[in-house]
Amino acid sequence: MREGLWCSGPELTALELAGSLSELELTVLLCEMMGTYSVAPGYQGGMAQRAKPLTDPARLTVFLREVGGVKGSRALEKALKLAVAESASPMETKLVLRLCLPAAKKGFGLKLLSMNKPLEVERLGASTNDRGIRKPDILIAPWPGSDANPVAIEYDGEECHMTREGVLSDTVRGNELKAMGIGEYRVNREIYRNINYMEYLVEKVREEAGYPRRHRSAEDALRRKREHVELYKELARIGNVV
Repeated sequence: MREGLWCSGPELTALELAGSLSELELTVLLCEMMGTYSVAPGYQGGMAQRAKPLTDPARLTVFLREVGGVKGSRALEKALKLAVAESASPMETKLVLRLCLPAAKKGFGLKLLSMNKPLEVERLGASTNDRGIRKPDILIAPWPGSDANPVAIEYDGEECHMTREGVLSDTVRGNELKAMGIGEYRVNREIYRNINYMEYLVEKVREEAGYPRRHRSAEDALRRKREHVELYKELARIGNVV
């Protein structure tokens, strides 16, 4: 018998928790496991950063295939289809879920292209052909077949974006993305909590990303808004679900 400490890996941990969490709680947990942060109430900002994710969609998919139809595997598989990888904070996770969960799950139904993925940009004001790397928090994919460009959405946390250096960096990044034809929208905590503002912002993102115009009745629009509010409240109740 081997001696030492044995512990559950992230994939098995998620499977073991699948039976005790709601689908949305499990989705948020997977986003954390596949992200570069860990919810840590004792840390400044309530989280700790890590160099790389604990797991990723490919590893979770292989794990589910290997364990077969054991208890919790179906719930984990469904949550994996909703979760996103490479989130860098709990608020980024909650924002991207509100934006990109399908309408059937009370989200706005935008299509995610990437999160925090390196994007090569031209350095404005620098020498010819000087290139740099930017990592938009959330990059929304343009509508297929349209001639629109992706749209970036940045979440501004209070700690790093309110300093003089942070404001300057945000401005330069936004200009560099705009020079590539990528529009950028910014969301902070106050905007995130403003239901009416978020409804308006998403409509502008849809328009800029080439989404088809929607023709909805006033009754249907009100129902969808109520669902958006329900998702907002459900996410607000979810903290550290581990």
